[in-house]
Parts: sequence; C-alpha cells; structure tokens
Amino acid sequence: MKRATRLLDVTRIEAGKIQLEPRATDLSNLVVSIAQRYEANAAHKGCVLEADINAGVTAVCDPLAVEQVIENLLSNALKFGAGKPVHLGLRSDAHSACFEVHDRGIGMSEDQQECAFGRFEQVVGNNQSTGGFGLGLWISCRLVEAMNGKLTVSSRLGDGSTFKVMLPLGPANYGSATT
Repeated sequence: MKRATRLLDVTRIEAGKIQLEPRATDLSNLVVSIAQRYEANAAHKGCVLEADINAGVTAVCDPLAVEQVIENLLSNALKFGAGKPVHLGLRSDAHSACFEVHDRGIGMSEDQQECAFGRFEQVVGNNQSTGGFGLGLWISCRLVEAMNGKLTVSSRLGDGSTFKVMLPLGPANYGSATT
C-alpha cells in the first residue's frame, strides 16, 4: 500500500469516518486471489507461501477492507518470516470466518504483542530495519473492528507469530455508517 493512502486511512480512522461497503463476498476466492498475487513476493524473500483455504466461505463484509487486512498480515509475515514458510488459512463455522497468517520467523515478546496493534508501533529484532510507519496492524485492527470482527496475535520470540482474524458471516450493523 502506498504511504499516502495509508496516511489517508489514519486520518479517516482518527476522525471516526471509516467508510465500509458491505456486500456478499466469496472470501475463498478473495483469499486465493491474494495468495496467488503474493507467491512471487514470497519467492523473492526466500519464503514458501502455504495456502490452506476452505472453499465456499461467503460472508457479508467489505471485500476491500478484508483484502487490505490480509495483504498487510501477509506482507508482515514475509518481512519477519526469516525466509521460512508462511501459512495463510481460511476456515469457517456456522457463524464466522477465520483467517490465519502464521510465520516461523523472529516472533515477538509478550510486551511486543501487547503493543503490536498500537499506532506507530514497530517490532524490530536482530538489527532488522523494517521501514514503514508502524501503522499497518493499527489500521488492520480498526478495519476488522469496524466489521464487528476481532484481530489477535500469538507469538513467541524466535518461533514466529500467528495473526487471526475472526469476522461474522452474516450481515453486521456497520454498513457505511460512521464508526
């Protein structure tokens, strides 16, 4: 994502004006498409992108917001994945869809996990320069919350990180209203 777009997102979020456009979305096809787009990027970083995506998962959500969240999580996983495989999964039950992005890279301490979704927070380890503003997870978390979902992380230093996004399958009361 371009930096100017990311800063515009921050401005909208701070003003409480996240504009979402929910519609019936084939999440399975969306996630497969994202995975295909990221295969070359993964190969360039020496990673294998493993996709385990259940077919037929459909939800009423904002597909552009979902795409932005998954792309951010994948980008981070490839950045911090230390050249090891990155897993992208999609599952569902009767009520929700669960996206999971797991890397086997540098991981995070408990303190880093507590502030991972903060604005301008960056996890840096082993002299690794990450670039960016430290806004991707903050924006992703706000988008997921605006869709009545939840974004979580579990991690251990040196053992990678797993980010999970839970979204309701049915219509939520967020529409394009101000959040």
